[in-house]
Order: sequence, then structure tokens, then C-alpha cells
Amino acid sequence: MSFIYHSVPKKLSGKVLYPLNQLKVHFPEVYTIHAKKYVGRERLMQRQVFPLNCLWNDVLHCSPVHPAQIRDAFINIGLDWHPRLWFIIHPTSVGFSEENTVIFLRTLLKVPEQLDDFNCSSTKFVPFSEERLSNIVKLPTATLEYWKFTKAAGEAPFLFNFVPHILYRGTIEIQDLDLIHC
Repeated sequence: MSFIYHSVPKKLSGKVLYPLNQLKVHFPEVYTIHAKKYVGRERLMQRQVFPLNCLWNDVLHCSPVHPAQIRDAFINIGLDWHPRLWFIIHPTSVGFSEENTVIFLRTLLKVPEQLDDFNCSSTKFVPFSEERLSNIVKLPTATLEYWKFTKAAGEAPFLFNFVPHILYRGTIEIQDLDLIHC
């Protein structure tokens, strides 16, 4: 059984995790805070998640990689790590299925030329399944290379660049989820 992870959002309100576009309706002030992560990258907010017939911000983004792996690699590269709380999610227990969830696979071809190339073609999405999830729980080498590149360039890295994304079109009730601090 594999788990997925979602960091506990700053300024969490209520007992439900909402995709960004739903957050705009339910908690507009919190939406404003979280939308800031797209400043300079606003075009991402209009990217299509083809298999789910929705936009990038209509889905919750989760990681298949345990946060301790991410933390340890980040620190080993010499980057500053800021501990945070993470939700531990068993995907089928909260309703993830092939109908409402996809795995977004992004591969690195060249550093740094493709760091800004966010290819969301339909070929990058695969249907969600527990078996596929179990095959993507390790931190990709491409992520490590990207972090090393950004450190050498003196830039702040994106934490989940090149990590497969589990994209869920729905909401998650959080009151019964376990938490870890990493």
C-alpha cells in the first residue's frame, strides 16, 4: 500500500482541502495567499489536465514521494529546508480513482534549457492506480539535478519540479488524516 502526501497549507481554514479554483469561492482571502506562488508563472493556472477535462488549478496536487526523502535530499544538496506538516493520504480511502485522478509525469531532458518548459501534453498523463503509484515513490534523479543546478545558480528551487504529480479532481476531508512533521 502506497501513500501520497500533501503539505498542510499555511492559513488552513476549515476541514477540507480544496483545489485552488474552489478555494477562490470558499475562502477568497486564503486563495489570494496561495495564488501568489504562481506570480510570474500565471500561464500555469490555465494549463489543461486533459484526462480530467479541467484546469491545473481545478485539481489537488499531491506527491507520491515521502516528505522525508525530499527533506533529506534537499539538505544533502546544501539547500535550506524549512520543516512543515504534511498530510498522509491513502488515495483509495479518500476516493481517488481512474475517473477523478491522474498521474502527471514530467521528465527532464536538458538542464537548464527545459526548466521553464512546462509540457502538459496529454501524453504526460497516465490513469491513476495503486500499482502505478507504487512505481513512482522514489525521488527522481532529475529533481536532484535540478536542485543542484538551482543551488549553483543561486536560485530558489521549486520543491516538486520533476516529481510526478498526483492530480485529484475533488476535495479531501482532513479531520481523519494522519500528519507527519518533516
